[in-house]
Amino acid sequence: MDERVGRSAPPPYGTIYNWDGNPFRYKEFPEQLDDLLKKVFAPIEDTPVGALFWCVGEHEAEWPSEKIPMAGESVGRVYETVWGMRHAESLRAMFERGEDPYDAIVRRGRDLGLGVWASVRMNDNHFWNIQDLQTMQTTVTGGLTELRKQHPEWCLGDDAPNWCTTSWNMAIPEVREHKLQLIEEACRIAQWDGVELDWQRHAFHLPRNNEYRLRYALTDLQRAVREMTDRISEERGKPFHVAVRVGATLEACRRIGYDIPIWIGDGLCDIVIGGGNSGTDPCFETEAFLGISENTNVRVYPGYDFDGRQAANRLIPHNEWRDRWFAAMSQGHLSRGADGIYCFNWHANETLRSSSPSTMGSMT
Repeated sequence: MDERVGRSAPPPYGTIYNWDGNPFRYKEFPEQLDDLLKKVFAPIEDTPVGALFWCVGEHEAEWPSEKIPMAGESVGRVYETVWGMRHAESLRAMFERGEDPYDAIVRRGRDLGLGVWASVRMNDNHFWNIQDLQTMQTTVTGGLTELRKQHPEWCLGDDAPNWCTTSWNMAIPEVREHKLQLIEEACRIAQWDGVELDWQRHAFHLPRNNEYRLRYALTDLQRAVREMTDRISEERGKPFHVAVRVGATLEACRRIGYDIPIWIGDGLCDIVIGGGNSGTDPCFETEAFLGISENTNVRVYPGYDFDGRQAANRLIPHNEWRDRWFAAMSQGHLSRGADGIYCFNWHANETLRSSSPSTMGSMT
């Protein structure tokens, strides 16, 4: 056990299942809390999954907040899609009815014997080009929040590929302070077991060709989050863990600006998850990450994205091939010492994809 604030290794979850929050969108407005809980847990009940990581957002607060605009405000509650409307307005309606979806998710997860964590996307970019921001054509473009409109210079702009030019530039202190505020509020809205910092969705945080030189900026935020979660640990009298989702290789991490040796060596995280930027990278360097984490409490998880990009015509049905592919990769990682398997962004229900988590999380 780490002497600092009673830190200890997280439980051996085996398989971690990440939900990106989309179940808020699956029912007609206003979605009922019972329906939400059924959707959230249907894919993982009676499976070897040991923990649920629930994405609590990216840019706006998905809870009532005094300091951060709430979901829907960036578009003036005028939505481009029905999905977007359902998500923001069903969420708002639950709080207006006096319901707390996050408390309910945590309690239901605990009833099922699961760890339940908040997950925060550090620089999600689904709203594309900075040209939208420069021309202020942001009426229905989610993610282009008021802070981005006020400070376009805080975005990466030309220092990033065209599709992610509106990603935050983490080298700017005000950006890190804003992100820390959002993360702390997310950590405090429920009795989570920990928080995941999802650096990989999407992995553009620093000006191009300067990522390694400026890596201290990401470490600065990582350290600030750890100090904040240590305070939560002290207040609650039990560990509040921190996970990071990073690149699948140490070289990728260096090029993006993730200083993994420092993050592990300085105790800034408890779980390291490796994965592609937006897709399954089968080449996670299990031994390399385990080598850095040796003699620490840090657990190592390879991660899979269920985006279907490996689909092709095969001699067996694709779904059957996919399950075997995930199972085979998992057996390889686990046999080399990985602590478990992480499933990212797996939209599912009680039958769709339910076989995959049941076939890949253990050596038995």
